[in-house]
Amino acid sequence: MFKSEVVVRFSGEVDQDRLNALRSVLSLERTGRLGDDWDEILGRRRDDVPGGRLLILLVREDVNGPWEWKVQVSSEDGVEVSSFQQWENEVRSGIESVGLQVTDVWRRT
Repeated sequence: MFKSEVVVRFSGEVDQDRLNALRSVLSLERTGRLGDDWDEILGRRRDDVPGGRLLILLVREDVNGPWEWKVQVSSEDGVEVSSFQQWENEVRSGIESVGLQVTDVWRRT
C-alpha cells in the first residue's frame, strides 16, 4: 500500500508539448491523454528504494472549475527514506524547467 509523502501543486498552461516535456524531465511513463476529460493520471514512475518502492504520479484534477495539476510522491510501507526532500526538489525543478509555476507543496509530517 502506498501513502502520500509529498504533493507539489502547480499552475500554468499545460498543452501537449509541455505535458510531454514534463513527462520527459521527470522520467514519467506516458499514461492517459490530455484530450480525454476522464483521464486523471497523465504520467507515472516507480522507483526502487531501500525497503520498497516510490510511486510518482502526474495528476490532473477537475475540482470545481479549471484543471488543477499536481505531482504526488508516495511511498510503499516499509520504505527507508530519511527525507523526501530530494524527490521534492526533483519535482519542483522539473515543473519550473518547463515553464510552469509551483503553487503549493504539502509534506507528510
